[in-house]
Amino acid sequence: MGYGVEFGDDTLVATGLAQTAIHTPTLAELYHHNFSSEQPRGPGDTILESLRKIYDSQILQPVLPYDPNALFSARLRPLREPQRVEEIRKIINSFQIDPQGGEPEFASKVEQAIWASALLMAGTGRKGKKPRLDFFLMHLVTSSIFLKPMIDVITNPVHKANLLRSFLSVIILVVLARGRPRIEPELLMTYTATPRPPASALKASRSAVGSPTNDEDYNPWPAILADVIYHPDPHVIKTIRSLAYAAREYGATPAGEAIGAFISGKEGVESHKGMAVVDGTIFVRAAGMVMDYMGWVANGQEARPDWDRSALGWDDAWADEQEAKLW
Repeated sequence: MGYGVEFGDDTLVATGLAQTAIHTPTLAELYHHNFSSEQPRGPGDTILESLRKIYDSQILQPVLPYDPNALFSARLRPLREPQRVEEIRKIINSFQIDPQGGEPEFASKVEQAIWASALLMAGTGRKGKKPRLDFFLMHLVTSSIFLKPMIDVITNPVHKANLLRSFLSVIILVVLARGRPRIEPELLMTYTATPRPPASALKASRSAVGSPTNDEDYNPWPAILADVIYHPDPHVIKTIRSLAYAAREYGATPAGEAIGAFISGKEGVESHKGMAVVDGTIFVRAAGMVMDYMGWVANGQEARPDWDRSALGWDDAWADEQEAKLW
C-alpha cells in the first residue's frame, strides 16, 4: 500500500487494503487510539524517549530461557499478558501527537520514526562482535519511508495521528519480540561514514579535482546505489533506498540534535548513552553496514543468504557457538 500511495498506483493501494482486511492484527488493543477526544498534554515523549522507557521497564523484560529457533509469532505471545499490554499502552500513550499541529507536527513525528528505525537496525550490535542486521528490525527501516507519502494523502488529521502512533506500536512490538535489543549510539558511530566497495581500484589522475581515495572528497552514495540495484535480495534494495532518502532529508543534522537525543526536562541527560555524538551520518554509516553485511554483489562479493534471525536482544544470541551457526 505504501508503494501504491507513493507512486500513485491505485491497484497497489487496493491490494494493500485487501491484504490488511483479511489479517487479524497482533495485540489489537495497542492500536485503539482516540485522538478525537484527547487534548494535548504538553509535548509528551519522543520516540527515542519511549524506547528508553521500554528498556528500563521491569515488566517488559525479555522472557527466558532464550530459544534460538522460536518463530516471530511465538516471541509475541508473552506480550499478550495483561500487565505487559498495560505497560506498553502506557508508554505508547505518552507519545503525544497534536492532530491540530499541522505539517510541522506530523513532519517531526515522521522524522523521529525514521531516525529510531535506523538506530534500531544498525545500532543494536555488541561491542567486540561482528555487526549483525536483524531481519525484523530491518523492516522498520523499509516501512518508515512510506509514512510521509501516506500522511500526505490522508485528509483527516486525527487519522494522520492514529497512523503515526500505530507505527510506534509496531516499533515497540518488534523490539520486544527481538529480545529488547539496545541502541548503542557510540558503536554505530564507529562504523565508517565513507563506505567503499571491496578492493576499490579508484585512482585519481593528477588533473582530477580532488580524489575519491580521500574521505573528504568522496561521496559513497553513487557506488552504493550502483551496486545495490544488482542485489538478489529485494530487502537490501529497499533498505538502501530508505537510508538514501533519510540521508537526503536528515543527513546534515549536527551531533546531538536528533529529535529526542536528550530527555525532555532533564538538561544534558541523553535518552540513550552516546546520543550526544550521533549526527546525520548514521544513515550512510548504516548503508555501508548493509552493503558490507549483505554483499557488494556487483563488486565481486557473494550475497549473504539471509539477514540475522537470532533475536539479538537476548545475550545468548551472541554466544560464540550461536554466532558460528549464523555466519
